Amino acid sequence: MIKLNKYSDLRFCALIDTSKKGKESVIDIALIDPAEDIRRDENAFKKIAASLAFEFFEAKEDRGLILSSTSKRVENDLIIELERFEVAPKMPEDVNPIYALVFKASHDSANTNRCLKQRNRELEQKSKLLKKEVRELIELVEKLERTKESLRIPFNAIKDLMISFDSGGNILIVNEASTEWFGQTPEDVIRRKYKTILRQNITEMIQKVSDSEDSLVLEEKIGSKMLQITYVPMTNKKTGETEVVMLAQDITSQKKTEEERIESARNEGVTVMGATVRHILNSSLTAILGFSQLALSSYEWPRETMAKYLKLIERTAQRMKRELNKIAEQKEYKTTTYLRIPKDEECREIIKIDMDHDEGEG
Repeated sequence: MIKLNKYSDLRFCALIDTSKKGKESVIDIALIDPAEDIRRDENAFKKIAASLAFEFFEAKEDRGLILSSTSKRVENDLIIELERFEVAPKMPEDVNPIYALVFKASHDSANTNRCLKQRNRELEQKSKLLKKEVRELIELVEKLERTKESLRIPFNAIKDLMISFDSGGNILIVNEASTEWFGQTPEDVIRRKYKTILRQNITEMIQKVSDSEDSLVLEEKIGSKMLQITYVPMTNKKTGETEVVMLAQDITSQKKTEEERIESARNEGVTVMGATVRHILNSSLTAILGFSQLALSSYEWPRETMAKYLKLIERTAQRMKRELNKIAEQKEYKTTTYLRIPKDEECREIIKIDMDHDEGEG
């Protein structure tokens, strides 16, 4: 059974020798300008063409040919048409004439039109479906763009530098702070692999954070600025791979404020400590001076009383020494708020210093 492309035809020339009987009378078949799909299976189509040619004619007793018509329908919608008929030139040894018949096998045009219309309807239906899919895809893309923009706004609102790396150290996302930090837009920075950023060995840091699966916080001084750099490992839920987010913050002002606060607290501690030392010295020395004056007076004190005065002087001196030594050992003095008294700003804070007191000391 012949199978042609619905939009092509088969043209061939058949050489007929009427001296031979049956199908052997078709002595040769030549395809004329065959299409690519026919050329790929040329031998099979030649055999089919020979059968079609044999069914088209009838040999006469006088070695002639009888052709009932110039066209014939075969295999439903397939039509065989005779395009040309001639007697081929004979060789001297040929006794009987050789006829050359040129045929064209093609599909019935009416049926072909029906096929084309059906095909056209199918294509139109597919076109409608494709248009619908395209519209849905456009709407989806627009929705994704809106969502992306909504995510981009808060991301770029952060003035700190944020960079997301894949496991290989390639930059995936960077916020617009890169323009202020590097003088490069995110489009200039993204999808590149840097060895170092802000003096950080990126490959080494990403490997370290990925292996530990813990965040890493460190400080880096660059010029006059102090930076706090944080690395946070994150898992991409779609790919399952670990990505690392780098957050760089300029903490220069914060550090300066902290240092000023420490210095202020230190100065305040020194002031309060001085007042504490002065109080200890004054109270102790007053007691020593008082007992000494009593002992040196012209009054004839009993021996027991003099011994008691001397012992009190010694104990007071020892207590003063002990407390001064403890103050000297203090490395940090912390202010502790005990009570707030309205309109009395001087009584709000004192320096907390722990002192040991002997039981029964007066």
